[in-house]
Amino acid sequence: MIESAYVLAENNCIGIKNLPSNLLAYYVDEGSNVNKGLLNNILNEFKKDIIIETLIFYF
Repeated sequence: MIESAYVLAENNCIGIKNLPSNLLAYYVDEGSNVNKGLLNNILNEFKKDIIIETLIFYF
């Protein structure tokens, strides 16, 4: 999922539009507002995983 999001990302930055819709569906309120706290946690985890994978690959 992270690889796919990264490949689809513009400027090497994964954004909301790069995340699968089924993942975002869990974090959308009835009023179609994204719960930013949970989404930020998901994005931070993606960033962390990408950094770890990059460090493992290069070192």
